[in-house]
Parts: sequence; structure tokens; C-alpha cells
Amino acid sequence: MDQEIITLAIQAITKEIQCQPNNANLYKERGRLRKMNGDEKGAIEDLQEAIKRNPKILSEIEGIFHNN
Repeated sequence: MDQEIITLAIQAITKEIQCQPNNANLYKERGRLRKMNGDEKGAIEDLQEAIKRNPKILSEIEGIFHNN
């Protein structure tokens, strides 16, 4: 995926998180995109937020750091 597109997607999800701060799926998706964009620290922070909001999401995010 093009890095510019990833950056735009991250920005869009960030705006959506402001409207839905408890949506674990938004944090999960932004974390996945941050990982793809080379921002491992940001990805980890987002994935931790996703788990904090919905511990069941852990099974969905386990592969994010193992698929690259």
C-alpha cells in the first residue's frame, strides 16, 4: 500500500477516534496502519488502547506484528 494513502487513512481514523473514543476497532485499525507505516511505537500504543477498550480483540490483533 502506498505510504501516502496509509498516512491519509491514519489521519481519517484519528478524526473518527475523536468522535468514537471507545471504539476498539478504530484503535486496532490505526495500529495496523501505523505498523505498516513503520511507526511501531504508535502501533503498540494503539493496540494497547484497543485491548483496554475490548480485551476480546486481542485474538484479532495477535498477528499484526507477526505478518511482516
